[in-house]
Amino acid sequence: MKLPRKRASAADTAAPSRPEDEWLGIGRSFTYGAQHVLTMYGGIIAPPLIVGGAAGVSPTQLGLLVASCLFIGGLAEDHVLGTDVGPTFRAIIAKQFAALRDGDRFFWLNQGFDRQTSSLISNATLATLILRNTDTTALQAKVFLPPAVSTHSKPPAPQLQVDTHGRRGVPFVNP
Repeated sequence: MKLPRKRASAADTAAPSRPEDEWLGIGRSFTYGAQHVLTMYGGIIAPPLIVGGAAGVSPTQLGLLVASCLFIGGLAEDHVLGTDVGPTFRAIIAKQFAALRDGDRFFWLNQGFDRQTSSLISNATLATLILRNTDTTALQAKVFLPPAVSTHSKPPAPQLQVDTHGRRGVPFVNP
């Protein structure tokens, strides 16, 4: 696969203002990237291997310890803007969902529907399905979110009367 080359402009050929902005070429960039990945894995995987080996844990437990360290490392990443996970978990989750969707022969995009049917399915929401299949007449568009204005009124709380039955101490409460 040939990558397209862009023509060098005066801005590209000027010396970079910072050393980290220097263009290293594909070979050196790949080497440094691999070095960073290996360092990260060494920093995450080596400690559980050392500690697990010193503690004499079984290979199964050692594998669980390494997997736990990788999971914690993924949780410790800075979150991608607008998500609750970092770039590693985001990539893993996206790849898993894509594989699940592509491998599911019953997924609607794998059925070969015509354009009109595909449009009807893609525009359907849970709210429209509920309205179509129940006696409900009004429903908010996003059914899992609380309504902006409550449509239910709460009955007033009953006033409790305390009846001590002539006793002292903790009273009995009659609703």
